[in-house]
Amino acid sequence: MLLRIIFLLLLIFFTASCTPEQLKVQKEQPPPSKDAYYLYILGYNAEKEGKWEDALAYYNKALAEDPSSAYLRTQISYMLLRTGRITEATSLAEDVVRTEPDYVPALLLLKELYGSKKRPEE
Repeated sequence: MLLRIIFLLLLIFFTASCTPEQLKVQKEQPPPSKDAYYLYILGYNAEKEGKWEDALAYYNKALAEDPSSAYLRTQISYMLLRTGRITEATSLAEDVVRTEPDYVPALLLLKELYGSKKRPEE
C-alpha cells in the first residue's frame, strides 16, 4: 500500500512539473475591427475576380486598420507575387516569418518564392 502511495505521489509530481513547460499559452489577439474585416472582404472579392491590383489596394487598407495581422501581410505577399513583384513579396513574407516564425502560410509562401528564384537551399 505504501508503495502505491509513493508511486502515485511521484507520478503526480512528475506530471505537474512537466506540464507548465509543455503548455505554451499564446496571447489571444483581439478580433480585427469591422473596417479591417470589410476591407479584407472587398479585397478577397477582387482577388477572386482576378483584379489583383484592386485586391492589393484593399488588403493594404485593411492592414492599415490591423497592422499586426500576419494573415493580411501574407495575403499582400501573394498579391505582390501575382502582380510580378517577387522581390517585394519575398521581403514582406520574410518579415512575417521574422515576427511569427511558426506561421505556416508565410513559410509555404517563402518556399514557393525561393523556389521561383532558384534558391531552394533557403
